[in-house]
Parts: sequence; structure tokens; C-alpha cells
Amino acid sequence: MANHAGGLTYYTVDVFTSTPLAGNQLAIVLVPEKHALRHDKQRMQAITREFNYSETVFLHEPGKVEGEHGEWDINIFMIAQELPFAGHPTIGTAWLCAQLYPQLTKATLNALAGPIHIGYERSADGKVKPTASIPHDVHQHSKTLAAEDVFTMQPALRGKLVRPGQPIVSIVKGMTFALIEVNSLARLSEVRVSGANGIEIPRDAEWSPTFCGLYFYMIESEAQGRVKVHTRMIELEAAFEDPATGSAASTLAAYLSLWGGRADTCTAGVVEYEIRQGADMGRPSDIVVRTVKDGSEKLKRVELSGTATKVMEGVFYGA
Repeated sequence: MANHAGGLTYYTVDVFTSTPLAGNQLAIVLVPEKHALRHDKQRMQAITREFNYSETVFLHEPGKVEGEHGEWDINIFMIAQELPFAGHPTIGTAWLCAQLYPQLTKATLNALAGPIHIGYERSADGKVKPTASIPHDVHQHSKTLAAEDVFTMQPALRGKLVRPGQPIVSIVKGMTFALIEVNSLARLSEVRVSGANGIEIPRDAEWSPTFCGLYFYMIESEAQGRVKVHTRMIELEAAFEDPATGSAASTLAAYLSLWGGRADTCTAGVVEYEIRQGADMGRPSDIVVRTVKDGSEKLKRVELSGTATKVMEGVFYGA
């Protein structure tokens, strides 16, 4: 797509919702071929801080669009660091590519974690729902996060956790979450935005360095290969809440399908998770994750789905 002389085209979209001003905000900057920004990650980091969203994606144009398939390289940045993979940037970018190139039926986004393959579902009213096959190398760390450490960060949750030790799980190296199950939806609403308060999240050395967040969840229902979950994600380093976290949702779904779910969930070949996040901060988000196992009980696929809606379009002149 064409960029304006002297500036870069950008879009902002709200992800995991079809309603503007809900879901999770994402900025996507189109980087033309031969532009100096393609090789300047410090500048990408500075632009990410300028947008001040949880993540910004740099989509390297022109990509390779052949018929109904498109392929692009992407960089995903948080305000403080680059990420190997993140869920809502993947879905938001895949959705935007389908708006820019309406003929697409599939796409590939090449992130640091590897290629992410995208399929598209189009409804009769023209809405587009991307499904991403998520890179995964699921690892449950050897130590858990003690309940007392959770209470240090979240005093209101004392006595309201389901288990004394909270599993720590990585979906890929560099993306890790402590999965904290609470015993009711009311307790989930008592989670507060807080930093680590001196608590160190234990991680296996060979899986560090890594982003690490707290993903609080409450299972509403779990039966016959379908699980409904309410969640909240707190990022510790910058002490903020994320309204929709596809990587955390994928991590939770992988954990429940492999180890932490009911017996029928752990033995099912295919499980679909309907995850509602962001309601407590006024930005409700609907995330779908589907896990598929092979005959060895290992995860064959982790598929992340959702939609998005465009909010802004403009030109960035600071690059």
C-alpha cells in the first residue's frame, strides 16, 4: 500500500471485538521497502512509546501477495521490548491485511517466533474473522508461584485461590504467564492493577529472559470439549492491565488441555475455549482458542481466533 511522502501510513484497530472503543487497541505502522526503519529497532521502540498502546506492529510492505495468499514480515513491540509473538497484534494485523487485500483467503505473518499461518472466515454481512495457527513450544516451569506471593501482589485474593501453587507456563520461549485460578467471578473483579511488589516470578533458567505476566482466570463451564472462561491479565513491569491477551489465552488453553483441565478436557482431541477478558476495565473482548492434540497427547495445533474493527487511520511523520 502507498505511504505518504515524508510519513508512514498507520492504522489503529480494536482487536477481539467488532465494536469500536472495546477490545484491545493496536497500532499498525506500514513500513515501505528500503525505508531506513526496516533495520532500526531502536526507532521502532521509540515509535511504540509514542503510540503508548500495549503493542505496536510494524508491517513490512510490500510483502508477497499472490492471488488469494499474502505473506508479510512483522515486528511486534511492547513499550519496553520487542516480543517474539503476541496474540492480539497477530489477529489485528491479519484482520487489517484482509481489509487492504480483500481477495485474501489465507496469509502468513513472519514474526520472531516463526511463521504464523492465517485463515479467514467471512460472514454474510462482510465481517472478517482471522484464525491464526499459533507458534507453540509449551513448557510448564519446574516451580510454581506460591499463594503467599500472589497475596503480596493482590491482597484481596487471600483465601480465594483454587490452588496453593500457581503454574507458570510458556507458550513459546520469551512469552510466559503465571496462571492464577480464582474461585468466583466476584473474586476475579477484585484483582487490582499492581506491580510485582518485590516478588520474583520463578522461571527455569533456560527459558529466560522472558516477558512474564499474571493471568487470572475463572472457569464458568467445562464440558464436552467446550470451556468458557473469564480472565484478566496484569503486566507486572509496567503495572498495567491488558483488555485482551491472545498469547495468555493461548497459554491458558494449552495448559488446561495438557495438564490443568478436567479429565475429559485433558483427554479430548479437540477443545474450544471461549474467553471473555477486559470486562472489568470497560473494554470487553471475546477470544476463541482451539487446541488440537495428536495421538501422542501432545498439542498438534493451537488456533487463535477473533475479529477487529478499524478506529483510526493517519500518517506518522516522526519516523
